[in-house]
Amino acid sequence: MAAEALVPVDQRAGLLALGDRLPPVHYAGFETGLGHEPSVDLQQGIDLKVRTAGDLDTWCTEGPTSAVGRLLSGFLALWRTSPDVQATFRQLWLELDRGIVESTPPSLFLTIEPNASAQRSAALQAVHRWLRARYDEEPESVAQETAPAPTHVGYLIRDGRMRQRMIEPLARPGDLPALVASEPERRAARFLVEQLDPLESLIPEFRLCRNADSIDAGGMSVEAFFPREADALDRLFLTLEREHWAPADQLDGLRDWPGILTPENHAGNWPGSLLLDSLRQTENTLSVIERRLGHLKITVAPDGARQCKVYFGYRPRWLVSARS
Repeated sequence: MAAEALVPVDQRAGLLALGDRLPPVHYAGFETGLGHEPSVDLQQGIDLKVRTAGDLDTWCTEGPTSAVGRLLSGFLALWRTSPDVQATFRQLWLELDRGIVESTPPSLFLTIEPNASAQRSAALQAVHRWLRARYDEEPESVAQETAPAPTHVGYLIRDGRMRQRMIEPLARPGDLPALVASEPERRAARFLVEQLDPLESLIPEFRLCRNADSIDAGGMSVEAFFPREADALDRLFLTLEREHWAPADQLDGLRDWPGILTPENHAGNWPGSLLLDSLRQTENTLSVIERRLGHLKITVAPDGARQCKVYFGYRPRWLVSARS
């Protein structure tokens, strides 16, 4: 379990309740505030190329009638009937906010195949029409491609309104002011460039988040991914502490998060579905769970106010040799 500074004890029961709404896929993550009192949300990833049949379909049809089950079964039905959707999206992420009632649908994020440019527009329109017909009470609208080569598209569903978000590669933070049109966005972009300057040389990948509507007009959000190399990661944590991005206990919790869990060193019961998967594998194949750091999401308002979130999670892996 994550450190108290990342996932406070008084929030863990709520997160376990959220987990009970999800299908048996052991690829998940946490989203929490960095630098202030954490409020933790839960995310789950599903690899669409390998998880559209079997136990996932059974979970959708036999068990839950919750908002999660309805959203997931509806998307899988669209996936099976649309070649454009199949060719464009390789991963689905569900985001559940702690404290949101069970009848509220989760937010939906889709990872876009890098070579799917020919089908992307038709796939985005198909998903947009499906979601709008189910969840959006606003007048007819169309999917907006706010980036030439997006990596993800997200749909946030709240209070009868669907909001679309595009995520795209960002070569360097200094490019931000030239990528936006309005003066409030340019002000936010300049503040964001200033905030990211001490971190830029330590971050291997940046992404820009764009809202296609005007609900969050003026603000700018950038995702900054954690480096995998131990030396670069140590220097990044030292910089975050020196620049007062977060208290030491939060940063220590993040330092301690990466690692490998095995059936032997795991404190609780090993997930039953992973045990069954292990029995289907060849001999000398070990099921493990890898804990990884994801990214920081930094949002800056036109007046310079900063909010930062951190994403970290885990996914199953297979070790296929005695040496591994």
